[in-house]
Amino acid sequence: MPFSEKIEGFFGFTGRWIIGILEGLNDLVYLSGMVLRHLFVLPLRGKHLRWRRVFEELDEIGVKSLSIIIVTGFSIGLIIVFVLARQLQPLGAESAVPTFVTLFITRELAPLLTGMVLAGRVGASITAKLGTQKVNEEILALEVMAIDPIGYHVVPTVVAAMVMLPCLTIIADAVGLFGGFVVGTFGLGIDMDRYIVNTIHALSKTEIFEGLLKSLVFGIIISIVGTYQGIAVEGGAREVGRATMVSVMTSTLLIIISDALITGLFYAFA
Repeated sequence: MPFSEKIEGFFGFTGRWIIGILEGLNDLVYLSGMVLRHLFVLPLRGKHLRWRRVFEELDEIGVKSLSIIIVTGFSIGLIIVFVLARQLQPLGAESAVPTFVTLFITRELAPLLTGMVLAGRVGASITAKLGTQKVNEEILALEVMAIDPIGYHVVPTVVAAMVMLPCLTIIADAVGLFGGFVVGTFGLGIDMDRYIVNTIHALSKTEIFEGLLKSLVFGIIISIVGTYQGIAVEGGAREVGRATMVSVMTSTLLIIISDALITGLFYAFA
């Protein structure tokens, strides 16, 4: 193949890739606007939120994710204490372990890993469910019955994710701190009273608020991306699988990017 054709093919592929990303972002922004309309405009016109669907999604997103969040949070605490203790013990700074563990868990690890775990479990589930309904023309059936799919599926999912992600993050915080306490006191011999006092001193409103803000943003990302990919499915079962993969990858990438942005903003204005 001539060099000029290779260059042309490269720029053509790059252009199509960029256009696809921009179109996807445009669709996500449009869907987000529709969700805001259903939350803040339509209730003023008598079209209230479907609370039964919200509670169903609360159970699906929160209660059914509780076990994996507990295991993840406890593991975070164990790992962080072992890593920090190995680095700080030669310096005689074991007393700083609770402080670092508290900061790492509440500000970064608990919200980030909770979001990434739920992007895989919840995001994939949302996309697969809606994608299957789209392929089976159940979404079309809702439209025929004059039921808005966004109000019926998307909005309850977004509301439930915004509620449950911070709640699950708080649980991950508590379990992670407890895991660190168990290893630090019983495994590494750090004084129990000193560990508890240092942990309490390290906790502050800023760290807790930053972690909860991140988890709220992650919940919005997971629910919006998951529902969009599910509703946008065209084709058969193969496309549902592809949409599920794209949903998890996109949510994970956006979670990492938003985590970095929020962390940078807090450090810049703190």
